[in-house]
This record gives sequence, C-alpha cells and structure tokens, in this order.
Amino acid sequence: VPEHLLGGIDSQAENFVVRWPAQIAAGSTSDHLSAMWDMLPTFCDAAGVESPKGIDGISMLPTLVGKPQEQKQHDYLYWEDACNKQALRVGDWKLVKYHPSLKVELYNLKDDPKEEKNLAKENPEMKAKLEARNTGTWRPVTSWNSRVPMPAVNSATFGSRPVISGISTSAPNAT
Repeated sequence: VPEHLLGGIDSQAENFVVRWPAQIAAGSTSDHLSAMWDMLPTFCDAAGVESPKGIDGISMLPTLVGKPQEQKQHDYLYWEDACNKQALRVGDWKLVKYHPSLKVELYNLKDDPKEEKNLAKENPEMKAKLEARNTGTWRPVTSWNSRVPMPAVNSATFGSRPVISGISTSAPNAT
C-alpha cells in the first residue's frame, strides 16, 4: 500500500456494516462517498435529535434507509494527517499534497482506484482547479511539523490491507 494511503487519506473503499432491522434492507449496498465526520450527524438523525451546529458532517441516513434521492452530498472531502500530507477529493478526483516538499499528486479514482498513476503533469488544468478550490483550506507549510514520523507498519496483514499499530485498516470478509 503506498504511504499516502495510510493515515486517513485512503480513498479505497472501506467496509461499513450497519444493521437496523425494519429500517435498513438486509444485503443493501451503496457507493455513497462519506467520511468519519458524517457519523455524528447520521446517529443524531437516526435518534431523531438535531445535530450540533458548525460541524462538517452530513447525515448518511437517507442512503442507509434506501432513500438515496434525498441524500445530501459533500462538495468535497478534505484530510490532513500527521505525516505531513493533505488530500482533497472532489468527485472522482483526488489531489494529494506533501509537506514540506510541496510535491503534488493527482488521481482519477474512477479510472485508478489504487492511485498508481499520478496525473499531475498530464492534467495541469485539473491540478490547478483543485489547488485553487482549496486555497482557504490548506494550512501554511510553516504550521507543519516535518519531524512527525510515519507510523510503524506491522508485517501482519488483515485481508489484503496492512495492520497498523495493531489496528486493521479493513474488515475481514464475512463467512
């Protein structure tokens, strides 16, 4: 697994299992794009209480209960990690920026879900568009601690994904 897929900037699909009899159809699946910060609004929505104000999350409840036409979508998703990387995802596109080198990678996740072909040089227009979109979000390079080490990766695997610090980055296949 490439380094930039570790630490919260992973674009590959993660398993997410939900069981709520009489509300969520057994065996249903979705390709709804979401992030960890969508959990609180989803749980609040399911409990029938208002989500806290000023958070970035969007409730996934419409998708979970089979009403995808009512599902709000993120304009973009943004991550930072302790390994001096930032990522911005807009639709099928993902931009990864490394600090302090300022190296930039661009991927079309629809065509390249494993992020093996950096398109930053081939598609400078999309790279510029995503960088410009995130002008107000990128933190200044000086705010990054470039001495933060990459977490140790255990050689044990869980499925096809590595185990990091004893925590698997994917769920086992159900049997």
